Amino acid sequence: FLRRHGFLRRHGFLRRHSVSGDVVELAAAVQLDKKEIQNTFGLQPGEDIVMPALSELLAQPEIFQIEPDLRVTAEKVSMSPAGGNQTTPWGVPHIGAPLAGLSEADLSGVHLYVLDTRVNGDDVNLVEEIEFTKKTGSDVFTHGYHIAGTAAALNNDTGVVGVAPGVSVHNMVVLNKFGMTSMSVVLEAINLIIERKEADQATPVIMSLS
Repeated sequence: FLRRHGFLRRHGFLRRHSVSGDVVELAAAVQLDKKEIQNTFGLQPGEDIVMPALSELLAQPEIFQIEPDLRVTAEKVSMSPAGGNQTTPWGVPHIGAPLAGLSEADLSGVHLYVLDTRVNGDDVNLVEEIEFTKKTGSDVFTHGYHIAGTAAALNNDTGVVGVAPGVSVHNMVVLNKFGMTSMSVVLEAINLIIERKEADQATPVIMSLS
């Protein structure tokens, strides 16, 4: 949030503790300049320094809003790795998928960014995995695997068939192995996707933030 709204560029006591504009938690940045803020606002040791800093930011004409870095959690999904005897989920044919005449090679030019837990690559065309959070470990939620499979599971003899089998799946691991993260982590992944799209506007890009 700080980077998106330009706080790091405009306020020295935050800017000094950022690296190339990386997101810095406000409370952490404030604590790093505790003495400076106490002197600026005439505060005594032990008095709250976060709220005066927030008030100072909000008083700036270029600052519209400050938002909390909310925690989000995905619902747990019970899934196993793809097994034999492929099945077709009820919803796939009911939306007219997969599209006739399009091969998996054709669909590989479409890029699906799954912002979720870790995705197993055993039944999808997984081309990239980037970790944005810690403790990603072994995905006990299997939420990312479920989402990627619903959208893009390969049309073979195992697991299920997806809506668009063969699309290039980019796994943006924003949820840890417990299915939890902060909104600032999600925004970091979204910013990367936006940068890629702006650099190559002709390439079809889809984001899943379920």
